[in-house]
Amino acid sequence: MRDMIPAAWLLRLMRRSRIPAKGFFILEGIFLYLLSPALILSAKSDYAIVEDVIPAPNVSSGGTNELQCALLAFDAQDPGEKFPLLLALHPAGNTAKGYLRLWEEEAVRRRVMVAAPVLSRPYGNHPADLAEFHQLVVHIAEKYPVDREKIFLIGASAGALTAERLMIRYPSVWRGVVLIAAPPNHDLILESDTPIPPPLLWIHGQKDTQFRYAEVVHLFEKLKQRPGTEELWSDPQAGHEDKKEWHSVIWEWLRGKGLS
Repeated sequence: MRDMIPAAWLLRLMRRSRIPAKGFFILEGIFLYLLSPALILSAKSDYAIVEDVIPAPNVSSGGTNELQCALLAFDAQDPGEKFPLLLALHPAGNTAKGYLRLWEEEAVRRRVMVAAPVLSRPYGNHPADLAEFHQLVVHIAEKYPVDREKIFLIGASAGALTAERLMIRYPSVWRGVVLIAAPPNHDLILESDTPIPPPLLWIHGQKDTQFRYAEVVHLFEKLKQRPGTEELWSDPQAGHEDKKEWHSVIWEWLRGKGLS
């Protein structure tokens, strides 16, 4: 595989170049197309949204797959500067790029990198999904200025199903986990003997007919008996959905868990 051109290098080149912005983006697109699988989707003064391709383990064959990811990446302004990372798993009906855009404005303001992976198959519990997502986090932390002590996980609906499994399988990776309109997965109780479960925020609509709120409340009462921090926040008027206006609650919770 061709080596990826780091987004930080491209961002520094943008600031130092005297080429008009339109001309620079044309040249940049040609340059990236020829030399790198990491495509710049948009760029500002110190951050860019790139599409990266990484090798990920294939659990079935023992080989590797290629996993695509939309990534909001920052250029470190000072030596040693690191950024929190948010792994965002979108619901069915959305796309990786579209879901990343929902988080972009506030992530930029708070200086948080966001990674939204792309799968050729639906999200789920398949071991290959979990291994790929874990490898994605490892890859990003190695290639970009990520604070490894501040890696967070968010999943909505189908994405929350995978987020639940990731929280169970790799509990030490996450500084905090947010589940939105998630299925009440009782494996969270059966496997709740993980040494240090990550803090959890569960957001749910009380009118959700796909995953009923009463079942979530029942599960949550049991979850609160285990070590760790669990919080349930609900919207009395919401159904099975992921509302952007909930993001203020999520960002504030993340801040309380050491995001910034």
